[in-house]
Amino acid sequence: MSTQHTEQERLRLAQRTIDALEDWRIAPELQIELMGLPENTRPRALKRYRDGMQALPDDPDVLERARHIIGINESLVRIHPMNHRAGFLWLNNRSKYFPEEPPLEVMCKEGLTGLHRVWANLDCTIDWD
Repeated sequence: MSTQHTEQERLRLAQRTIDALEDWRIAPELQIELMGLPENTRPRALKRYRDGMQALPDDPDVLERARHIIGINESLVRIHPMNHRAGFLWLNNRSKYFPEEPPLEVMCKEGLTGLHRVWANLDCTIDWD
């Protein structure tokens, strides 16, 4: 990301990102991976992010991943407004757009590129200039 984020903004991003990942029922170890947090991050550290006690690192990759996770979650909520848990099912099942593997596996295997692919599939305005 080209802009600097205040600690307050990074605190809010952390909470929203963890909320989305928990809505998706993602295991803590996988949350750490999807967020691009350092390898030595322990799962119990996620509670500090969720509770607003710790801001996301001021790392462009982590902040971009958080933005994508939040965007994916917002898109899933828009698509399934009456059933917010439907996102869990969509992320864990193959579809005509992801016939080889479920979107969650795409995000895990491809990192930020996979996050972008999944978000762009859900929201056609992502790549508009």
